Amino acid sequence: MSSPPPLLPSTITTLRRHLVKLTLQPQPQPQPSRTYPKELRRVLEEGGWGLGDERGVRLERDMCAPFTHPDPGRVWRGGTVKSSFNYLLLDPRISMDLPLRCVVCGDKESLVRAIWSAGYGVVSLHVFHNTIPVEAYTREAAIIESIGVDNLTNSNHGTYYGPATPGPMPVGGH
Repeated sequence: MSSPPPLLPSTITTLRRHLVKLTLQPQPQPQPSRTYPKELRRVLEEGGWGLGDERGVRLERDMCAPFTHPDPGRVWRGGTVKSSFNYLLLDPRISMDLPLRCVVCGDKESLVRAIWSAGYGVVSLHVFHNTIPVEAYTREAAIIESIGVDNLTNSNHGTYYGPATPGPMPVGGH
């Protein structure tokens, strides 16, 4: 309920039911703090995604360009049907119901079962719909890198394709 209705004899029963429901829900427990890559840390601390600026728009356009109209003469991993998407599974024990504090799940089944056993539900946030597989793989790799593989249950870093493919990492990482 985003804003409660006025307190009237006709609404008291509904408001009482809602209050009981809220008090019976398990409350998220704080989890140990995590160390995120500096880029994500900046977003979490300062707010805003920084994608509205010209640099963010240009990066998105450049990354998507080869996937928007894929070269039919090239063999693409997974083909060129735009049926892929990316998703994040948010663990409310960690996110504390704040979407910016999320965990992407790799060992999905056991983690989902553990979340359910703790009395919580899993939020599945689907993003970047109708993409070709290599674009979805590229976006997945970027999401994993931005959150940090050590903060996830993913077992690998993901694979970049097209202009987003990174060159050799400098000594010392990022």
